[in-house]
Amino acid sequence: MKVLNKKLAWTSLRFILVVGIFVYLYTTDQLDPDKLKLAFERTDLFAAGTVLIFLGALFAVQRWRLLLHAQNVFLSLWAAIKLTFVGFFFGIALPGTFSGDIVKAYFLAKGEQQKAALITSIFFDRLLGLYTLFFIATQAVIISFLYSAITEQYGVWSRPYVVSLGFFICISFVFLTVIGILSMSKKLRDSRVVKYIFTRVPFRETVSGIYDTIQQYRHNPRLTFNAFILSLVAQIITYAGMFCIALLLKITVLAPIDYLFVLPVGSLINAIPLAPSGLGIGEAGFRKIFLLFGSQEGAELAVIFHAIFFMLSLGFGGGVYLFSDLSKSKAGT
Repeated sequence: MKVLNKKLAWTSLRFILVVGIFVYLYTTDQLDPDKLKLAFERTDLFAAGTVLIFLGALFAVQRWRLLLHAQNVFLSLWAAIKLTFVGFFFGIALPGTFSGDIVKAYFLAKGEQQKAALITSIFFDRLLGLYTLFFIATQAVIISFLYSAITEQYGVWSRPYVVSLGFFICISFVFLTVIGILSMSKKLRDSRVVKYIFTRVPFRETVSGIYDTIQQYRHNPRLTFNAFILSLVAQIITYAGMFCIALLLKITVLAPIDYLFVLPVGSLINAIPLAPSGLGIGEAGFRKIFLLFGSQEGAELAVIFHAIFFMLSLGFGGGVYLFSDLSKSKAGT
């Protein structure tokens, strides 16, 4: 009963947070509902954005399949799509009770012997997606500074806040790269320090098992690299879909290279797990980052992106769950 009350309280707090953010954005004129009507006026761009965002999700599914393959777990493409979108569906339909990853892990690991490998693949898939966000944003910073230095026209990159944010993204990328290299190191795994830590940490057998499972990716460098490439493709396609939304909203002040910075950074903020699929948090984050580049339509872009994601998750994901045997049989059969 106490656990149920805690979940209910947490769900209520998340709901209040989302409502509070939207009320604040609306009452302070940071979110204009009239601009959202453009989605109905440019149905061609809305449809193109929807298709591209869906395709980006499919490439991300294939990325996860490769990571499973590296763990000697083979899952059909359709089974992986079902698990992913059903996870999206539950993450939205039952916020605070189930996360998409928990649902996906439950259906995937049901009846399997390689539970650690299966669950680790989901965790590593999330990390790879996060790393790719930083990678793309870092490349955008480097290209922007090189172009500005060559042309001597720094524009928005002369602003202190933009420079500081770009520097933070680059440092974070280097940090994540170093951590990734160290986590794959067999020498570090066999060191006395790591072995001592594993004797002291809580749930040491589980933690040690996950670490050893992650080490498997070191033995499959080709598959791991291909998964990274697929992650890049998935996110670029998704950003193309979000660019269609920007065109729909008539955002013209950002250069194309700017989108490869603002969209990953906005997506990082959107990934903060305080609300279902970043709802509210994403609107506030996109508003701030777009303002740095001279646009006031960041919140509206996030609203339309969330509308498309929710439509795909509830429509496609819900339909897959209701009309498939996923809840009755083991995924992949």
